[in-house]
Amino acid sequence: MSKKKIIYALCSAAIGLAVALIFLEIVFRFLPVSSSLLSITVDGISKATPNRDLVYSVRWNFRHVAPYHVNNAGFVNDQDYFADHSKPMIAVVGDSYIEAFVVQPNRAYFELLQEELKDRFAVYSFGFSGAPLSQYLIWAKHAREVYKSNYLIITVIGNDFDESLLKYKSSPGYAYYDITPDGLTLLPIVEPKKFFLHNFLARSSFLSYLKHVLQINTVFNSTSTPKETQSKPLRYAANKEYYASDEKIALSKLAVDAFLRDLPEYAGLPADRVLFVLDGIRGDELGDLYSENPAFDSYAAQMFAYLRSQAGSLGYEVIDMQNYFSDDYIKNGARFEYEDDGHWNEYGHQIVFETIIKNPAFLANINAIENEK
Repeated sequence: MSKKKIIYALCSAAIGLAVALIFLEIVFRFLPVSSSLLSITVDGISKATPNRDLVYSVRWNFRHVAPYHVNNAGFVNDQDYFADHSKPMIAVVGDSYIEAFVVQPNRAYFELLQEELKDRFAVYSFGFSGAPLSQYLIWAKHAREVYKSNYLIITVIGNDFDESLLKYKSSPGYAYYDITPDGLTLLPIVEPKKFFLHNFLARSSFLSYLKHVLQINTVFNSTSTPKETQSKPLRYAANKEYYASDEKIALSKLAVDAFLRDLPEYAGLPADRVLFVLDGIRGDELGDLYSENPAFDSYAAQMFAYLRSQAGSLGYEVIDMQNYFSDDYIKNGARFEYEDDGHWNEYGHQIVFETIIKNPAFLANINAIENEK
């Protein structure tokens, strides 16, 4: 084959591929493909590109679809945030459980709180997928300094402990604890490093479909976290590997200690104005809150117990959803996560909301805050 024919064949193939990609992009623009948040960092705070209406979907056939909104402040919430709001403010921080774009609109527990307390309080949420305890400090400080938060709710799940340590995770946009000779030190956030054309690729519906369905994450995020080598069969409980080494457990407890040490400075609130909400032990087929064996020997269960003990001894209110979920499941038989997604579903968020709004300490404190105004 002559050189001219080879060039012609390559050009034809390239044009054909381009036409096919353009066609696929047009088709997927009309489908409920999961959108990219397009994360940014402003004044040291991790946010998403603001003022956007987006959609979340699951599986190749869009089995679960939920619309969501990124507000003026760059957080996933239908309401805009204002620094000069006239009501006392409740800040809710967490990870993807507070990002909550898998949940149908107005059904996340902080949205239910906002609706219940709308005449008395503003309820602002701060959370993105993958954020650990160490990052919650940054958002707690942001909520206090910018929005004058009067009360703080911290949602804790099973992977929040070890992932607070730079040794185990380093994702762009979040702050982590580093191990130093003086103990654990909170480092500034890891700045996102976007390569050329990143935003263009992130805005593509077809490539977003491939990313979310086929888990092609390396195109969008060059940072990965190696899994800890497992000497026992791989199991999960509370969104975390069931087993952990003695070293990981010890370091995770140090992360909890450092977090509780730093929380008063970052949150700017007394202990009685901070509420911890802990997830239940879900997700292990051999033992969780849905069975007679609650998997209390799992890594997550050990860490929840440690945080509950340490925070309680310092005067923080702690709601452990383990018993509340378990009691409700025995009574009603409804699960608290989606069939194809481990996050709390709408029913799970409803139970969390009801548990908080009935909590005597929570009610006493918000009544006291309201009377101070």
